Amino acid sequence: MKAKENYYAVRRGRVPGLYRSWDEAKEQVAGFASAEYKKFASKQEAEQYLTGKEEPKTVGSPTDGLHIFIDGSYDIKTQRFSYGLVGFYHGTRFEEARAFVDPDVAKHRNIAGELYGSYRALQIAIEKEEPVLDIYYDYAGIKEWAVGGWRAKNPLTRAYAQTYHRFQKDVTVRFHKIAAHTGHPLNERADALAKQALQEEE
Repeated sequence: MKAKENYYAVRRGRVPGLYRSWDEAKEQVAGFASAEYKKFASKQEAEQYLTGKEEPKTVGSPTDGLHIFIDGSYDIKTQRFSYGLVGFYHGTRFEEARAFVDPDVAKHRNIAGELYGSYRALQIAIEKEEPVLDIYYDYAGIKEWAVGGWRAKNPLTRAYAQTYHRFQKDVTVRFHKIAAHTGHPLNERADALAKQALQEEE
């Protein structure tokens, strides 16, 4: 008999969103003050819970340490790439986005933007002398190239891996993968910022 499938909706936690297993959901709520979450038998009910009118204003707004949500984008017409990020520094929210023109790097398209966003997140941690950085992303390479899970085979990914290796004694990076296209509000905002940067004049 097929096991019953459940949905775990985390409305207030480290990374609010919809999860398919308790283990995944537990990582977001264990030890998190005033966490709000619930198990549902249907995806529709879980989504309604997440978007309910009673949704707390503090959802997805970490109040301690440095937390940065990143995303990247690419414009095939102009061959420009960009990153967008939404960060929280001890509860204070900030946003940033930037587009780049570099033909050699642009051939990697939106991945270039993702990696540049991760670079910038690490730079912010160093600038603020913050010993721990929580980074939230939807592209697996953000973590895999940084920790050596994937082999860096080109100049862009090698430079990325080397940068993380160089600063690992100064900053402890905790990687949090967000499932792509699941509607996480901060991930969506980072994506919108990245796209907006591409629309601005050089």
